[in-house]
Amino acid sequence: MTNDPIEQRLMELGRSKARLELVNRQLISLTTVTGLDNLVPHILDILMQTVGAANITIIFRLNNSWLLRDVYGTSRELSELDNREVIEVLETGKAMRFMDSGNAVAYPGQSETIAVENWIFPLISHDRKIGVVCMDGMQLTHGEIFAELKPFFIYAGLMLDNEISNYSQLAEAHQRLQDSETLYRTLFDKSPDGIVLWSVPDLKAMQFNAAAHKMLDYSAEEFSHLTVQDIENNPNTEMILTTIEKVRHNRDVSFESIHRTRTGGIKSVFVSLIMVEIAGRPLILAIHRNITELKQAEAERHRLEQQMLHAQKLESLGVLAGGIAHDFNNILMVIIGNADLALMHINNTSPIVDNLHQIEKAAARAADLAKQMLAYSGRGKFLIENLDLNSLLDEMLHMLQVSISKKAILRFNMHQHLPTIEADATQLRQIVMNLVINASEAIGEKSGVISITTGCMECDHCYLRDVWLDENLSGGLYVYMEISDSGCGMDRETLSKIFDPFFTTKFTGRGLGMAA
Repeated sequence: MTNDPIEQRLMELGRSKARLELVNRQLISLTTVTGLDNLVPHILDILMQTVGAANITIIFRLNNSWLLRDVYGTSRELSELDNREVIEVLETGKAMRFMDSGNAVAYPGQSETIAVENWIFPLISHDRKIGVVCMDGMQLTHGEIFAELKPFFIYAGLMLDNEISNYSQLAEAHQRLQDSETLYRTLFDKSPDGIVLWSVPDLKAMQFNAAAHKMLDYSAEEFSHLTVQDIENNPNTEMILTTIEKVRHNRDVSFESIHRTRTGGIKSVFVSLIMVEIAGRPLILAIHRNITELKQAEAERHRLEQQMLHAQKLESLGVLAGGIAHDFNNILMVIIGNADLALMHINNTSPIVDNLHQIEKAAARAADLAKQMLAYSGRGKFLIENLDLNSLLDEMLHMLQVSISKKAILRFNMHQHLPTIEADATQLRQIVMNLVINASEAIGEKSGVISITTGCMECDHCYLRDVWLDENLSGGLYVYMEISDSGCGMDRETLSKIFDPFFTTKFTGRGLGMAA
């Protein structure tokens, strides 16, 4: 080693120049690094290669936390800063070098251990304290090196601040994206309506929520293999193509449809369609809303409205018929009474006797008509008793046969051992007679068969709720009678009026039998 001061000074200047050139090259290399996770290790590597130390640590603030990284790959979050020197450097913004008396080592050529020297440099950007670099156990402790490193840390602070800002912005954008994805996924998955992305033009289910496949009783795997044609109850290819064309022209299309379930059932569905483009691929976004219960509720409401209107009509007509029948019956009593008095005062051989008997017969038939009108109005007198329906029909057989067309065959299909029923025999006979005569007239001049069938069946509340005559029938065992014929039948409009009084498809003067 030379003792010439000038030569030593020149050597020191040379070493300083070399260090400055090295630091300058390392500063330039910082500009080539992007990303916070890349920049921090790069700064640590530069310092370790330039000056060396037992450990070099960077502490910096990210969002609301302090993070620590060192050259050995340690990475952890600090709940708070508890190092007195670090806090002082952050507060003053000035670098610090000090001896660590609690950490003594034996340097080469030294017989005694001496305290290691630690350096702490602040990382500052636009007067803002970004963090610090702690260099523990320095290998090179020249004061010139301490001063030469300051420009590096100024530039490193600016670079670190920029990457922290970018990282925070990316983290915030990523969080917003995650929140948006979470919101979308929640709305998509939890929607009570079926949401499906259908491919174009094959209309295959590309993506869908749980409501879409559960609505039709399919598993997610099964639904993923279906097309629109598979779920439409009556797929119409031409109509489907027309609908796709409408959606292609940026038109929102909505309509009601019938979907078929996996088990063959049907669901009423309100469908809304719109064209979307995802990753450059056109898709149809469809919302399928199950309106089956709504349609059933509407049908039930319509049925109840019709039933109420029918009951109101029957009630008003019953009041009218009852009033007419009452007054008509009073007049008939006068006619019959006077006919009887006349018969008592004339000779039986008088030609007028036949006329008076005809008046009595006509008045008796009119009285029967008045009784029917009273029964229709609910004011008739009934004799309720236990009856065997089969026996009553057997008794009527001859009367029925002579009342129908000669070309009509009357056939009985009786269920043996029918339970007895509580009813008025006269009313039952009237029902049977009216139905059988109506069946005979429906057959007309052609040959045909009129069948009378009896039986019994268990009826629950759902079956009985559509009965028009009584809304409060209880479930249980019921006896039924069915009269059918091979005649012309009735159209829907005629069927809706079969119980209307004075309505008939026959000649004038008919129309009270079925109503009564």
